[in-house]
Amino acid sequence: MRVLVGTLVTIEKEFEACVESIARQTYRNYHHVVFRDLESLAAQRMLYGTFMERAAEFDLLMRVDADMVIENPQFFAWIVEQMTRRPSIEMLSIDIHDYFTDRLITGLHTYRSTVTFSVDDPIQPDRVVVAKQHQQIERSAIGFGVRHCTDPSPLQALHYGIHRGVKLREWMRRGDTSHASWYASVIRQTWRNYVRRRERRVGLAVLGAELGIRGVFAIDHLNHHTELPKRVLRATEHLDDAAIAQMVGRLQRETWGFLPARLRTYALRWNGVRAFSRTDVDALLGGCAGSEPT
Repeated sequence: MRVLVGTLVTIEKEFEACVESIARQTYRNYHHVVFRDLESLAAQRMLYGTFMERAAEFDLLMRVDADMVIENPQFFAWIVEQMTRRPSIEMLSIDIHDYFTDRLITGLHTYRSTVTFSVDDPIQPDRVVVAKQHQQIERSAIGFGVRHCTDPSPLQALHYGIHRGVKLREWMRRGDTSHASWYASVIRQTWRNYVRRRERRVGLAVLGAELGIRGVFAIDHLNHHTELPKRVLRATEHLDDAAIAQMVGRLQRETWGFLPARLRTYALRWNGVRAFSRTDVDALLGGCAGSEPT
């Protein structure tokens, strides 16, 4: 089988390690394409548009994000074997180890070249048109050691949280409590990981998520090129871990973050969320966020 591998890269520190891990694969019948520094939705459209445009040249389409590192050089060979043995499977998703939650998450996807994609939704730009019975999630692939965000930058960490908080808020706005609960669960797991480890980058991820829930960040800020996340990051440089934990705790008390994920989702749904103003943000960050436009 011939495999087309696609990677999007903007600020990911793991990109070089990602490329090297792909180059080390023993299965050689693949072609790797990289798309650099594109705005978020435009990047998704470019990737999946390329997948569909070049589908006739390949049997499988695989997305390997720039923050993923494949530690086992037999990984591609295993994927091809699985898709060969199970011809009814059109989408194979692999659980990978996530740095921020310290858990396995479903994140590396391989598709048959016959599938189509819908890329018009900025919240779910990688929606694939595949019936549930033709999807497979492999939850025992930890032996392959595929790892997500092995060495994130502080800005990368903040964006990790922003993505999850903004998407939770948006799914709530749409009335989709199932998707919202999933993101609430990821945020809760990230917070628990921070409590255990007190690793600053994990704390920044939780902070980004909570500010996303409060509306400080919006869909536009899913784009890594926007300035507001950088300003918020600069505003937190003087804060120690105790201050970050205190800040996150205050935000969580105001948005039911102390509840289990599903209960938090229902509490947010019925009680609503008061959106933060710029004055609120300035006060929260000690007046350091600045008043420049977003």
